[in-house]
Amino acid sequence: IIKNKVDTKVLNYVFSEKDKKEYCKHKDKKTFFYLIWCKKESYIKYTGKGLSTGLTNIDLNHLNKMFKTFVKHNHIFSICSPNKSITKIKNVVL
Repeated sequence: IIKNKVDTKVLNYVFSEKDKKEYCKHKDKKTFFYLIWCKKESYIKYTGKGLSTGLTNIDLNHLNKMFKTFVKHNHIFSICSPNKSITKIKNVVL
């Protein structure tokens, strides 16, 4: 669920320096934060390494072809896969 406010202290635990620069440029900072969070969360679940990976070490620009993200009804879903056929997914049902 997209919450009303992002605690900027959390950025240091989630965002790389590159992510922080993009965050500062983005108009809708709240949605941008949750989009990045969900992608990183789906990636660490995909790898099975969990938070030991260190969210700030994940470069999403390098991994973008592995994600499919949906925003529906104030929720963000992100799926991570090594298979490019993931782009064929058109919808998620709540």
